Amino acid sequence: MNRKVKVVQFGCGRMGSICMKYALDKGAEIIGAFDMNPEVTGKDISVRTGGPETGVKISDSKEFAQKLPQLKPDIVVVTTQSLVKDVYPILKICAENGINAITSCEEAIWPYNSAVKLTKELDDIARKNNCTLAGSGAQEMQWGSMINNLAGSLNKVVKITGETQNNVDDYGIAFANSFGAGMEMDEFNEKLASQYNLSEEEVNAQIEAGEFIPGFMWNSNTWLAERLGMTVTRQTQKLIPHPAEKDTPSSTLGRVIPKGQLKGASQVVRTETQEGVVIESAVKAVVYGPEDFEYDDWVLYGENEKLVVKLPEPPTVEMTCATLVNRIPDVINAEAGYVPTSRMPNCTYLIKSMEEYVNL
Repeated sequence: MNRKVKVVQFGCGRMGSICMKYALDKGAEIIGAFDMNPEVTGKDISVRTGGPETGVKISDSKEFAQKLPQLKPDIVVVTTQSLVKDVYPILKICAENGINAITSCEEAIWPYNSAVKLTKELDDIARKNNCTLAGSGAQEMQWGSMINNLAGSLNKVVKITGETQNNVDDYGIAFANSFGAGMEMDEFNEKLASQYNLSEEEVNAQIEAGEFIPGFMWNSNTWLAERLGMTVTRQTQKLIPHPAEKDTPSSTLGRVIPKGQLKGASQVVRTETQEGVVIESAVKAVVYGPEDFEYDDWVLYGENEKLVVKLPEPPTVEMTCATLVNRIPDVINAEAGYVPTSRMPNCTYLIKSMEEYVNL
């Protein structure tokens, strides 16, 4: 491409701000930004990136549908919510206008096994208007590409297990509630665990009705299976509670969680494949005590050996933003439709200015 890649940012919170900075660092041009927070709308994007003024003001997100056709970016970066149903309206607007989009939405990494109808609708619209939609983030690298590449060092893979731990207090009240932080066991069983103790028939019925809520690993496991060339035959998920061993203060809840009350839980997803390989991974989210830290640990089991990978305290937010930005050329270059990044080349570091990687 003989000009800079034009980017619009949707969502100017912590991740959106970092994405804009990284995109500028990689030689892209930010031509628009949108957010619902009245404290930042109307202000130059420099208030979020920390750089010099650009003349580009943050618009109210309600104006996105009206302004996007006028802006005509090469891609929109969406950093808002975690479920496809929540980012669907924004992705649909992009697709209807023939504009590529990439999102940090966790479910969007491989949504064809959870948000089936919405994803197919987006795929149809994107194909019709010759643009590409995709999801990415730290989970692509930590839970996907890294494991796929390491599998290449084994003669035979029998099983893959993984666990990542996050601090509930880093991600807000909605995240805390989804992992049962501060709940009594009875409330946890009634409100959360019952959503996970479902038969395959019940899960399929929820998916068909568009009501299924996948654990964070649900879609990433399928991304990894596809990247490894495997066919998923069965997938289940469960939620395991973690009671506090001692009184634990939570900044998000604004109180102390007493001993015995839940400090969080683990979402565990088990994926079985036609090739006989099992992928079992978990996201453990708890209110941290002084001894806790973020980690991402994996084990690849071979015939007579195992390969252990430990990432202590990975910079997940920064990794998510860098992956989204480094993926931009691949999304622009990809075929039209809703295309999981498991079907794209490996995400690589952009040492040159971004436009030099775009095949237009």
